[in-house]
Amino acid sequence: RLQAINDDRGDVEVLRGILEILHVAIRSGDEDESESVARRKAENPSAQESILAQVGESNAAIFAGDEHNVSLLLGLLEEVGDNDACGDFYVRYGILRIFNTLIAFKSSTPILQAALLAS
Repeated sequence: RLQAINDDRGDVEVLRGILEILHVAIRSGDEDESESVARRKAENPSAQESILAQVGESNAAIFAGDEHNVSLLLGLLEEVGDNDACGDFYVRYGILRIFNTLIAFKSSTPILQAALLAS
């Protein structure tokens, strides 16, 4: 569980850091590369890129598998305006990047959809 988010909700810098670490843990590869390079790598992935994709997908499934994680992030989005830290653009942006990355993994999409509908 993401106890650090509950403990440090009021600290913008800590929330940004936690969300960035989560995003890095679940993404697969370098998101800053151009689309053509990404397409070429997808067609002919190296062993390291393949391992990174597997690790990212595994972490995404674990993260999305706990409904508490998803509801906690949704709760942060709902707190916009009530709390300066949760209303911060980069905190909201970080949460949306995490959801976007989770949706990109086919294995975690049904789990994430179920968690979103349950909350």
